[in-house]
Amino acid sequence: MVFLGVGGLGSQTETYRDEYWREIVERTHADRVVPIHWDSLVGPIEGPFTGKLRSMRFLSGGSKLTLEFLRRKAAANPNLEFTTLPRYDPVALF
Repeated sequence: MVFLGVGGLGSQTETYRDEYWREIVERTHADRVVPIHWDSLVGPIEGPFTGKLRSMRFLSGGSKLTLEFLRRKAAANPNLEFTTLPRYDPVALF
């Protein structure tokens, strides 16, 4: 399992995203991917999870490209589980 930091990933180049995936997911032989830092963390707890500050647009920019990237990777890796963690709730990882 890897916790894949995806904040701002969509604002990177496709080459960067692919290399990032290879280095983090493929090299570790992960069986589960948990995307983290996909929101700006300044919105209300019930959403929407995007901030009002202009600087946060940079940090969470390209969210559509990030989602498309993760969907492509999920389709290309059907045995890889994708999941998210609930916000503000305790989670037992192991």
